Amino acid sequence: MPPTKKGTLYKKRDVFKGYRPRLFVLDPPILHYYLDASDPAPRKSIFLTGCTITPESWGDDSTSPGLRISHPSTSVTYHLGTHNSSERDSWISSLTAAAVETPPSPRPSHQPSPGFAVSPKPKPSPSLPRYLDVPTQAIESLETAFHQMEMLSAGTLSSTATDKPEGTDVNWNFLFEKKGVTAATVNGANVTVRGDSIMNQPPLKVFQTVINVFCKEKYDNQMDSGKRLTTYNPHTFVDYLKFKPVWPTSVRDFCNVVSWKVEGEVITIAAVEFEDGKLCPKVRGNVRGTCLIGGWTIRKHVEEDGSISSKVQIVVSSDLKGGLPSSIVQVVTQQQAMFPVIIGKWIKNQVDGREHDESLNGNVNEENVLNVVVKLPKALNIKHKPGESEHDGAASASTSPNGTTVGLMGCGNGGTGSVKCDFNVDLKKVLRFIETKKSDGGTVAVTHIALKALALALREYSLFNGRNVRLPILGVEGYYPNASVDVSTAAGLVANGSSNIVKVEGADEMSIKQISKFINDNNNKKKKESVKGGAGALLPNFLKKPLEILSEQLDLKVPGLGLSGRRFGTALVVTSPNNEGSEVNISADLLTPYNGKPSGPSIILVVGGVKILPSFAKEPRSAVARPVLTVSCTVGCEVANVASCRVLVERVQELMREPERMDKM
Repeated sequence: MPPTKKGTLYKKRDVFKGYRPRLFVLDPPILHYYLDASDPAPRKSIFLTGCTITPESWGDDSTSPGLRISHPSTSVTYHLGTHNSSERDSWISSLTAAAVETPPSPRPSHQPSPGFAVSPKPKPSPSLPRYLDVPTQAIESLETAFHQMEMLSAGTLSSTATDKPEGTDVNWNFLFEKKGVTAATVNGANVTVRGDSIMNQPPLKVFQTVINVFCKEKYDNQMDSGKRLTTYNPHTFVDYLKFKPVWPTSVRDFCNVVSWKVEGEVITIAAVEFEDGKLCPKVRGNVRGTCLIGGWTIRKHVEEDGSISSKVQIVVSSDLKGGLPSSIVQVVTQQQAMFPVIIGKWIKNQVDGREHDESLNGNVNEENVLNVVVKLPKALNIKHKPGESEHDGAASASTSPNGTTVGLMGCGNGGTGSVKCDFNVDLKKVLRFIETKKSDGGTVAVTHIALKALALALREYSLFNGRNVRLPILGVEGYYPNASVDVSTAAGLVANGSSNIVKVEGADEMSIKQISKFINDNNNKKKKESVKGGAGALLPNFLKKPLEILSEQLDLKVPGLGLSGRRFGTALVVTSPNNEGSEVNISADLLTPYNGKPSGPSIILVVGGVKILPSFAKEPRSAVARPVLTVSCTVGCEVANVASCRVLVERVQELMREPERMDKM
């Protein structure tokens, strides 16, 4: 094993010029760097396996000794400065040794399991409150997870002896004692790590933070985003976690079923992998990891001065997949033991200077913990389509105790009406992409890029990919998910002068070039049909109108009768470029359903004209013109709130800015 190394190096800044001193810690094969030595978690981690480390010069006169870290599969490089030649040579030697390829972690031929034996578990009881409306498969997984948590959290870790809890085969190997955390591991096919600590916050406050998936990205700098996909009951949820790529590896994500219980004065949280292709489909380009066991135990701890704190234990075992070297998996897993410190620091920063919620000082019991849960942000739980089985990927509608629907991000109630968002997209990459496709023989426009971006965002934030169905006479009323991601666009006029709406079904699965071809082909087809008249012209009016309403609301398709289901997709993309000499920003409002009549799309995205914004060149510092595309997006979803609408639109903007990368997703 290459030696561990630690010291201050000068890192070249990512955006601005210059170098800044940073604390670097080599824990082969990973190199961490910290903004400050007191930080409990690194600012960034670099996987060195396969990297090349070469000497270079740095500084104002470019004569000071330094080094460069590069990897053949990416253009990103890291430039580091040292104090002298001997220090540089020492770091190059250590880093080069750490970059030597190591064999990937073994892939078990059966369902992966943690590196410890599991004794027989009690038979699950679906009648327990925490298992209400939970699929049988998830109940069995959670019962196993709770049983494993009971074994793995038993006893007290010690730095002087191996702690083997009575009645189990768990042998803990002491790892470290740092910042108040005692950590140990169990070696096996997959590494299991445990961290014990005392947190200076009451148990209910710790529980409130740990169970809230929307908080994770705020204290975990390796996390990209977290979503609560569904809530079966106040005890049990399904969470989606997406982590940032740690250079040079891929993005990793997890889909877990999470539950909690209170026994005595101890709160136990257990999480385990949840496989559901509809509720949590795999995302192209991401590596789906497996949470074998993850959980916390939280109990009250009384300090000598009488203050209340929490005695916590965190247990994590996961399979990161993707053929990562076992040494990398081990280091990443071991870092989880420090989360009591990381979360404690984040909670302190949130509480300082703010009024403390006294209800979080209460005793640990079922009632008090439930009161914490009902105040948390909720996932939107969408009703099934008529005829769907109970657990086909959607659960029943969920409301908070006061009867108001809770939005996706938990920043207020849902049903805030139409939310309008305006943003700009730099034209440089957009035009370059269009020219590239043109040279390949394709005809791609900004409309097609915007449609693809909106479709991908709807796939990622499936909350918005639904529709309101209101047919009281049939007893059908509510918000229902759409079977696919369908986005419409206005593609010119037909013979009668009306707008020709082309609905692109499954737009998220199509390339931008395929979207363009589909729209052009269907546009020509509809122009011909508008001259001949459709099959619907054969129906008498007294049947035609009711059937059109049923077709629209229930998405029923009967081509022989001219019924094509929903006319619009979930969203509509239109273009409204400026006339010469004008700068008018256009946004569109949504249609309001009335008495069961068909409503329009719930999202309208208007691609406007080009605006010139001032920018500044680096050398010399002078103003230059920067053309941008103006875009307006109106979102109306009765079960979403302003914050979740903003997240959706920000994702659309992010995707439109990188059409080349988006087209590969």
